[in-house]
This record gives sequence, C-alpha cells and structure tokens, in this order.
Amino acid sequence: MSSLLEQSGIGAATARRFLEESAAVVLNGCRKSKLEETANGFAGDRILIDSGDVSDKKYILGLVERTIDKFHHIDVLVNNAAISVLGLFGGTSEEDLHRVMKTNVDGVFYAIRGALPHLLQSKGSIVNVSFVTAILGRMTPRLACFPAIIPACSLETHAPCDCHLVANHSIRINSYSN
Repeated sequence: MSSLLEQSGIGAATARRFLEESAAVVLNGCRKSKLEETANGFAGDRILIDSGDVSDKKYILGLVERTIDKFHHIDVLVNNAAISVLGLFGGTSEEDLHRVMKTNVDGVFYAIRGALPHLLQSKGSIVNVSFVTAILGRMTPRLACFPAIIPACSLETHAPCDCHLVANHSIRINSYSN
C-alpha cells in the first residue's frame, strides 16, 4: 500500500522572500488555498496565482504565456514542485511511479523549455530544488519511488544545465537540495 506525499514550505518561503524584495511572483501549485495563503499580505499587482499541474505540458506552456501577459518578462524560474509515494518499493504501482516521474522530472523539463526563450532575453536564472536523498543516492525505505528515480533526479538537476547555454547566454542555473 502506498500513499502520495506532497509537502509545502520551501516554495512558499521562496515566493515570500522574492515578494519581500519587491519582485513580481507567479505562485503555482495544486492547492489554490495554499497559494492564496502565501500571497496574503502582499500587493496583488505583483502576484499571479495560477493553480495547476506541472506535469501537464499544455498547462505549463499556458502558465508561461499568462506570466508574460501579466509581467512581460521572466527573470527567474524556480522548479520546486515534487511528489513522492510513501510505502515500500516492492508495493509501488507503475501508475504511482509514472505520476512521480511526470511531476518531478517532466515538470522541470516543461518549465525550463517553456521559460527558456524569455530567460535568454533577460539573461535570467534557473533554480532547481531537489531532494538531497536523490542527489546523494541514500535510500529512504518509506519513500517507495526513490530507488527508481534517483538517476532521474540527478538528470533533473544537472542535464538541463547545458554548459554552452550558460556560457554563451549568461543564464545561471543553480541546484539546491533540501
């Protein structure tokens, strides 16, 4: 038996910090109430709340369009969405594995690809947030999908960092493990 694990905290704290620095911020997540809670107390003209699923390519491309429509540019892309499945690896269904991969890997790919033209214009930054467990390869018995996604999480934080892109276009790409 497995159950889906979604956490919030780092994304909300990151968004609030950007808002405290007077940045315009797009808040994305599955739970609109959590996004509204994060935005509470900040000027609405600097916030776009957009609830949706980062594993959906069409949604992400639309989110980039809505961001450009409201703010006219993208300076920083923070990839922080992640899910896992609680349970033992042997009991993990393929459906659970594919859901985790679509969010944690495909979602990062779609976001970078969608935002890239705008980041090239602004000479912006990409920040990829990942589980330290995935980077270090430590096994966590109750996080069922980790043995299968460790290589993909490494891909998530390193493969998009094409050195020529960084060197030739001044886009900074950082990876942070929590």
